[in-house]
Amino acid sequence: MCIFNVTVNISGGDYDKLKIIGEEGAVLKGSLTVNDCNVLVQGLTIDGEAEQLFNDEELEKIRTNTYTTAKKTEFALCESAYRTEGVILNGRGCELIGCTVYDVMGTAASVSGDNAYVADNYISKVGGGIVTGCKNGIIENNEINRINCFFGEGGSGDVFRLFGNNVIICRNYAHGTAEDDVWHALSKTAAHADFIRSFDDNKTESGNMLIENNIAHGFYHQGIKDNPRRNRITTGFTGI
Repeated sequence: MCIFNVTVNISGGDYDKLKIIGEEGAVLKGSLTVNDCNVLVQGLTIDGEAEQLFNDEELEKIRTNTYTTAKKTEFALCESAYRTEGVILNGRGCELIGCTVYDVMGTAASVSGDNAYVADNYISKVGGGIVTGCKNGIIENNEINRINCFFGEGGSGDVFRLFGNNVIICRNYAHGTAEDDVWHALSKTAAHADFIRSFDDNKTESGNMLIENNIAHGFYHQGIKDNPRRNRITTGFTGI
């Protein structure tokens, strides 16, 4: 199995972004990291190939804890090698629009570059949804289907982890997560599996966030787990 972890170190202009456009049928098997500024990623499919680590019979042994110690160690090493984010946006002014991200052992999208825009993406079978750490970001109209930790130790199981300032999270739809999918079989513990989670013990600055008109269906330990934050507004939330 070949995994390609592509890194972009070329910037676009403020009014003429560098464009990475996925033509019909184009699939990147691996991950994409954007380190420079003003890059648009649109219409690309990213396949982390997490399910290819083991076949169904081997995954069932992991689930039922019937592996030998040596085989568990092999799985943990293999999992660590492929535990990566689907898309990482480090640069200022980057956008992720209309992409499909699936079978990723880690987080589907990590957004730390300021003035980021993440919209209209379909995310499925990933260890975590979207993590923000930016200033002036908008995360909207994304669908996250079935958070899945693949029975390993990686993946928070959270749909959103929110840090940063002046971030808007609106009209996102999460569904399909089942309790079995967020079970860490090797340590016999479950992932956090929160719909929206934030915390302050990592000393990361966070505030001025609007969380509006988001919908979550399925299994979550908490719908919203949030330490006290500055100017956090949550409206129109639906959870089933």
